[in-house]
Amino acid sequence: MWPKLGERDFSAHITAILNAKPEAVFSSLWGGDLIAFIKQANAYGFFDKVQFISTGGGDLDILEPLGAEMPNGILATFAYAFDYLPVKKEQNEKFIEEFKKRAGYLPKSGDIFGYVSTYVMADAIKKAGSTDSAKLGAALRGSQYETLLGDITVREFDGQGTFSYNIGFTYSDPKYPFKRLKDVTRANGADVLPSKEEVEKIRTDAKKKGG
Repeated sequence: MWPKLGERDFSAHITAILNAKPEAVFSSLWGGDLIAFIKQANAYGFFDKVQFISTGGGDLDILEPLGAEMPNGILATFAYAFDYLPVKKEQNEKFIEEFKKRAGYLPKSGDIFGYVSTYVMADAIKKAGSTDSAKLGAALRGSQYETLLGDITVREFDGQGTFSYNIGFTYSDPKYPFKRLKDVTRANGADVLPSKEEVEKIRTDAKKKGG
């Protein structure tokens, strides 16, 4: 199903999904769209009937606004969490403490990406000796970085960064007014991204089709 961006009435989508009786629903809704969907779907008992899988639903940007309205048991991905620090634990804890002191709230995924990206771009500017976008792109390719999100490589052949990602199940944590994630699995980008051979095949097939 393809709800329009900014949709605020998901009733037709919710009833259509429930009538199809799926075992699971995979959703890439995000931000206000995802928050609106979950709030409306709760009224239908939606999450008691299907396993909901949400990309980005485990980010604090979603969990905090929903609070107790976020159902338990949703399988949700997240890029960063203040209470899940699988790499550079000590540095992460210092970052969280300093960020909260300056900003007044816990860091969300966008905050950590902005922090990491600033250092990455500063390094690229230094390498390129320029802020020209083409030169920066060339300087980034093949570079490696140690970050609070883990070690990453910007792949030479497609410019893709090998950031890791996480997935777990939402649950009620009495320490917080919003849901947290448990049974978390971490996927390293280098292990799950398409290989160079796969990327080249996709490009070749696209050219054959005139893409």
